[in-house]
Amino acid sequence: MRFRVRRANIKQTLREQFEMFGEQVIAVALGVGSDGMVSTAAQKLVRDNPVDAILWLREQRDYADRHATRVELLGWAILVLLAVEVAFDVGKVFSRI
Repeated sequence: MRFRVRRANIKQTLREQFEMFGEQVIAVALGVGSDGMVSTAAQKLVRDNPVDAILWLREQRDYADRHATRVELLGWAILVLLAVEVAFDVGKVFSRI
C-alpha cells in the first residue's frame, strides 16, 4: 500500500520526453540497451539519462500503486457500508416479529 509518491527530481524537458514515450517503452529501452543495435530515440534518451529514467519509472510505479490502494480502500468501504445496511435490515425484520 502506497499513499505517498516519490517524485523524481528531474528536468521538465526530460519528464515530458519520458511521458511522450511512455512507461513500457522507457522500461524496455532501459532493459535492452543498445549494444550492437541501431538505437531508437528512446534508447538514446535512456542511454544518456539512465538514472533519471529509473527515477521516473519509480515515480510512475508509485502513482499506479497509489491508485490501486485507493481503489482497494474504496472497495472495502463499500463492503463495510453494505454489511452495516444488511445488519440494520436484519434488525428491522427481527424487531417486527
